[in-house]
Amino acid sequence: MSLEQRNGTITASLGNVLTEYLMDVTLGSSAQIVQVQLSTGTGDTWVMSASSAYCQQNACDLISFDPTQSSSFKPLQFAFNSTYHDGAGSSGIYFADTLSIGNVALTGAVLGLANITTKSVMGLSFTGNGADSLAGPLPPGYPTILEQMVTQSKINSRAFSLWLNDREASAGSILFGAIDTGSFVSPLLSIPMGVSTSIGYRYQFIVGLTSLTETTPNIVVPYTSGNFSEQVVLDAGAILTVVPDDIFKTFETRYEAAYNSTFGFCTISCEFMHYQASFHFQFGGSAGPLINISLTELILPEVWTNGTDCAFGILPAYANNGILVFGDSFLRGAYVVYDLDAMQISLANTKFNSTGGDVIAIPAGGAGVSNITPTTTAATTTVSTIVTGVMTAAETSGNFTGGAQNIIGATVTTTGQEPVSTASSGSAIASPTSGSSRAQARAHGSLGFVAWIGWIDLFMLGFVSLL
Repeated sequence: MSLEQRNGTITASLGNVLTEYLMDVTLGSSAQIVQVQLSTGTGDTWVMSASSAYCQQNACDLISFDPTQSSSFKPLQFAFNSTYHDGAGSSGIYFADTLSIGNVALTGAVLGLANITTKSVMGLSFTGNGADSLAGPLPPGYPTILEQMVTQSKINSRAFSLWLNDREASAGSILFGAIDTGSFVSPLLSIPMGVSTSIGYRYQFIVGLTSLTETTPNIVVPYTSGNFSEQVVLDAGAILTVVPDDIFKTFETRYEAAYNSTFGFCTISCEFMHYQASFHFQFGGSAGPLINISLTELILPEVWTNGTDCAFGILPAYANNGILVFGDSFLRGAYVVYDLDAMQISLANTKFNSTGGDVIAIPAGGAGVSNITPTTTAATTTVSTIVTGVMTAAETSGNFTGGAQNIIGATVTTTGQEPVSTASSGSAIASPTSGSSRAQARAHGSLGFVAWIGWIDLFMLGFVSLL
């Protein structure tokens, strides 16, 4: 995975291994390479100890750290413990050592060395959203990795941009302290970060979802009413996207999506991989960002044992204790800037398979991306015809082969803005056939479906880990 630093920014490649996104870091005087899972739902970063019980029974190359091989390793007299809602967890001790991302070294970085865990994790949330210390207070100061990037003058602000690319891409990227104008379609709009009222940690990467609409070549289907508003958590450590139960019922009706409580995910016919439909997620009201996700991107390619059903990237709220988490199945379609200083989330439609553009550092002081991008007005959408209910024969006819439709149906009129810098402009309604048919090799190879579903709960990391 290639990494670099440029003009007070740090870029890291994120390897897509189907169930998670991995980033390479190096640790200690011996520069041991460790692959850490990205999580935006916790402030803790920890690595698996090479002497852990898991590593005694499994190959741990590239996912564990051996402190005996680092002369700069300094154990701290504090223990940590993280427990997830499914009963899994991590525990061990805190330590300090040199942590490098590419050629950028953080000296004396504080993180956890886990003796009980099955993974290594890079947490990018707030300081308070970390593990509970078994020994009392956390290590003095205990800054997150993102905060240490700022205090050691590697980046200007506690902010990072996430670009995951499409579901078949072998890698996405994360950009610390900056945005890449070539990786999104304008406008890039900012909305205030929400405040949690239901959990013990006040600040999370929460945004207000205010509407959801589906368009096909023939109709427009509203999934929400005019007064709809729900807080959702944008968590890159989660695989699936959890929606309110009433919204899921519409998915259930239109696509016969079925929740499998045994495996903890939903199934959908693989034939819908060829169906032309796009979902439009509106955040922060009519003036906020409108993110367009094709149905194709929401259907995961892993096939169920009967050979006809695929995994669906949508999950009902009742299957996740009522917590609405928008994970990778949504985030792949969005370019997201998480700004902890400005307390804002900025969103734009992603530009799949981008080769990049102008990288612009976010300045210090909490001004956010508004200080580096032109003033924009949110896109507006006017729907002239609205149809609800199950799909008609006319609606589905030809869509499975991607054929053009001759039926006159709903029209969607949009207004947008000129692109920021080198980003390409586009309408507010995305093509329902986005995605790619190419096959990409993953770092860990293709996982069998039965094995994959066993990882679902394990890798619903981040926000759920705080419960």
